[in-house]
Amino acid sequence: MLFPAINQEDDLIKQASEIVSSLEQAADLVTDNINSGYLATTLLRYFNLMMNRESEMSMDTVQETSAWDLSDFESFLQAMPNETDAVGAALGILRLHVMYGLSSSDILHGDIKGHMSRSLTFDETLYLVRHIRHRSIATMGINVYNLTWNWITSVMHEEFDIDEQKRQALLQRALGFLKSLPCNYTEQYLKIIKSLSSMHSNLDELSHYSYILKQWKGLDNVCPILSKHPKGELYDLLKNYRKLCRSENTYTNINTKKHTKPSRTCGCFLLHNNDPILLLAPVKMEILHDSRPQIALIHDAISDKQIRGLKNFSRTQVQRSTVTTRAGLVPSDNKISQQMKIRDKQVKQLLSSFQRRIAALTQLNSYGLEPLHVANYGVGGQYDVHVDFVFAEASSDKDFDPDMFDQRLVSVVTYLNDVEDGGATVFPELGIKVNPRKGTAVMFYSLFRNGTGNFLSRHASCPVVYGNKWIAVQWARRSYHYTRYPCTLDRFE
Repeated sequence: MLFPAINQEDDLIKQASEIVSSLEQAADLVTDNINSGYLATTLLRYFNLMMNRESEMSMDTVQETSAWDLSDFESFLQAMPNETDAVGAALGILRLHVMYGLSSSDILHGDIKGHMSRSLTFDETLYLVRHIRHRSIATMGINVYNLTWNWITSVMHEEFDIDEQKRQALLQRALGFLKSLPCNYTEQYLKIIKSLSSMHSNLDELSHYSYILKQWKGLDNVCPILSKHPKGELYDLLKNYRKLCRSENTYTNINTKKHTKPSRTCGCFLLHNNDPILLLAPVKMEILHDSRPQIALIHDAISDKQIRGLKNFSRTQVQRSTVTTRAGLVPSDNKISQQMKIRDKQVKQLLSSFQRRIAALTQLNSYGLEPLHVANYGVGGQYDVHVDFVFAEASSDKDFDPDMFDQRLVSVVTYLNDVEDGGATVFPELGIKVNPRKGTAVMFYSLFRNGTGNFLSRHASCPVVYGNKWIAVQWARRSYHYTRYPCTLDRFE
């Protein structure tokens, strides 16, 4: 070859061209992901809770990316937080705000029930405001219009370091919000009109509207719809839920009287049921509610060794939690957690005595126990008010008969760790709250003896404020226990 250097230059030019092409495609990928990815990352950092998958990125990925392999670069971007994560973080902050009655001003300054983080930025705060009307927030039994306006006014009063264009956009958003209710003829609306007029005195429309408002007789100080509170039995139930999470006093639903009998004095005792498994190590039982539904605490229900085994086994296998609906098992905004099923063989390896002790305690057949469920709740994670049995409205079968369905009779929820703040299990209609404590379990019956579902067993998990929460849930089905849990003539027994 007469001119080898020329061929080498051609190869270098070709390689450089491929690198430039890869960089252009990578730039397009970054442009598509940068806004949502950055916002998700900053909101998650507000929680001091970066996603686990981000910490699992290895330098190998970065080194391979530096070799201009676009597929690896795409994988790298997919591992970063995205728009879905940003929405989840925003809703988590809003859930904590609603459930614990926190001040929007405190949250803006990074204070969540005394747990400090950094202050929210202007863009992050507007992102929260945009998601207040999300279904999971709107169904929490609150006035979402009032909540939205509180956040908007908090942002307007906050001294953010923003330019005039962003401040004008904020005022216009507030103006549009009030106008949509409608709340046009209020002092609130007039103040925003005046602020916009002072920023842009040449806007004829604003000046004209300001003049009309000044002539209007009988302006309301505030928009009436913002001060209304939802009413009804469902809203009272959700109100009780929030009060219990905040450790406030609750009322008892008058409808409970026909389902319950006068409660005897609750207390603590050792229980063995004359079962050989429990005779040498009786169960430490504390009764919380001794009529239907029966609710009890089991102390020292599981050993530290068993807890370590369960958590280590489940940590890398948990997936987004699902609920039972007409469409089958689907993810739900009302259940924010991760979970997995542990099959019988795996349970025997991890928990050789745990299920046998539950069967001996309840005096139920061990064959009726479902596979053990392990669930993990992060910051803001919760499970709204629900029951553990299936009722007709939740079944995909139009001819569903609850009496013919193998319902969940007993639930045993075991706490696998102490939670720094939040995460309590509450029974809103009974005014009962159980704080998570490592090794303790709460046990309750969901059915009457005739197999009918007892809606007084409705319960919920309060959002985790700080730390995380691990639980193991064991359900026992009814069909295996007709002889051990027979029907009686009393329909509410």
